[in-house]
Amino acid sequence: MMEEEEEETVVALLDELLMMEMLRVQRPLEPPEARRWVELQRHLTRELCEAPLAVDERREYLRVATELKVRVLSPGANFDATVLDLGAGGMGLRADVLPFVGEAVQLESAISPAGEITQLDLPARVQWMRKATHELGPGFGIAFRPETREQNHRISSMLLTLLREERAARKK
Repeated sequence: MMEEEEEETVVALLDELLMMEMLRVQRPLEPPEARRWVELQRHLTRELCEAPLAVDERREYLRVATELKVRVLSPGANFDATVLDLGAGGMGLRADVLPFVGEAVQLESAISPAGEITQLDLPARVQWMRKATHELGPGFGIAFRPETREQNHRISSMLLTLLREERAARKK
């Protein structure tokens, strides 16, 4: 019974975050709304992610697990990567090609597991890198650096889609 109540709470929080994401697509959030948005991100991160508390608290944004593929353009190479998780602030990627930490990259497009292609054209910066010898394999993390409202809209739309999928999965 306790587990069902926790699931209902998570679904209610996901509903509230979905509403706020839809609002973010339409206009910038007011300061109290922005504070609540961050609070929801942190709370849902604790509820949904199996991460140690220290890691959990350093993240400002909820990360949603996904299996999107993205095309990454960097000064040294253009390559495909698998998105491990996505949040409003960035994403974790698995790839055989590893850009340098601090390097500016561009996310050209995303391909959903269903094969749907979405143009992204999102600037980002590499925040961390994990070498092939790491137990989790090669990968890197990026922070989005949106320059336009349209780019912010693309990030929100991707996250909104993933949150809806997460909510639907939890309602079953």
